[in-house]
Amino acid sequence: MRKSDFYLGVLDLAQGTIARKYFNFFLESLQWNRKEILQCQVKKLKELIRYSYRHVKYYREIFEKNNLNPDSIKTLEDLKQLPVLTRSDIQKNFEKLVSDEKEMLKYTRSSSSGTTGIPINYLHDVDGDSSGKAAGFFFNYLSGWNFGRRSIHIWGNITSIQRWNSPGSKLKQFFFMQKNLPSTDLNEIVNYKKVIDLINRIKPFSIDGYTSSIYNLARYIKDHNVKIYRPKFVFTTAENLFKNEKNIIESSLGLVSDIYGCGEINGIAVRPVAEDKYYILEPHVIIEAESIRKGDYKEIIVTNLDNKIMPLIRYKIGDLIDGIYEGDEQNRFGFSYFKQIIGRTSEVIDMGNGKILSPINIFGGTLFREIGGVLKHKVVWNGNYLDFLFEVNPGFNREKACEKINAELKPYDVTFKITIVDRLNPDKSGKFRYMEIAK
Repeated sequence: MRKSDFYLGVLDLAQGTIARKYFNFFLESLQWNRKEILQCQVKKLKELIRYSYRHVKYYREIFEKNNLNPDSIKTLEDLKQLPVLTRSDIQKNFEKLVSDEKEMLKYTRSSSSGTTGIPINYLHDVDGDSSGKAAGFFFNYLSGWNFGRRSIHIWGNITSIQRWNSPGSKLKQFFFMQKNLPSTDLNEIVNYKKVIDLINRIKPFSIDGYTSSIYNLARYIKDHNVKIYRPKFVFTTAENLFKNEKNIIESSLGLVSDIYGCGEINGIAVRPVAEDKYYILEPHVIIEAESIRKGDYKEIIVTNLDNKIMPLIRYKIGDLIDGIYEGDEQNRFGFSYFKQIIGRTSEVIDMGNGKILSPINIFGGTLFREIGGVLKHKVVWNGNYLDFLFEVNPGFNREKACEKINAELKPYDVTFKITIVDRLNPDKSGKFRYMEIAK
């Protein structure tokens, strides 16, 4: 028996899921050629479309409004005949988006943290929940991880932390040898010694969690030349991973794999260790990339193929990528891929002069490290100027910061100011937002 069958079998019994089935399905897909991958997507898409037309009022109305029927969607290209689904659409049409078989289905209800500015509620049926969980394990597996290894899980929102004390969560932590660590512990430098001592004591095979929390810890280790046990793998997720951050994490902690998804659709893509590509889990999702304007920014549109109680078809998440590249059997994995997660549409500023400014990508990498003395930063756009909020130490040089920022902003014809703050905190979700639009 494979380790995955044992561990996921126990998890399925405890949680009423079928994650083992999906994990094995994803493993099998690694052996497929491009034709087989596309055939799987089309087959699952047709099933999803037929179900949505019969049982989901929102999509039935969409089809009728556009003079379409389920047989109109026979290929992945045909999918573009349907309009995109936005977060606002979900807010306004929640009940219409839920299957009329809701009472017959086992499901979970969750909500997004609203980091795009539009919080939403959503439902997962057993297949939707199970496939998302299996995808997370599968993504780790692609880098060389396996079940039965000790790990540290760095997470943060209040609700999830409260659930850690439940009997089911404690059992899972024990069974999977997982130590949960609140990301809020890494907001205070005084806690770092405690966290480092924990890592040295339990010697985890892997660490996973919020990108910013792991990065802050790694930078502290590097800056203070701390001796620490190096886990085999570090799995970052939930926030952008910049090249500079990846380099520091790998030099201080361990090899990095970055996982991309969202609460509504878990397990969309992964950049495994030693890879420069985010491989899309095509047996689980369909991804499209739509240009928002002429240029390099493209909005990601995702169709979840495994959740029928609340189908998300052509769902515009609000994130930006560089584009989608066709899967190539010469690559390590045969799935299609993208190379860069640029950020959120809410973090891209239309200057109104034909130019688009993405502060995260201009300032989120190495620039502020070059200035020196910057502990944390955030950029706020109020419609007239950019406000750079800095949490700093005595090594910060305001004149040098102004010089660097001014040079980067010169092509955009935008003014800015620098504000020094005592403390920059993450939002209620536990994540740290580098860009905000002032209301």
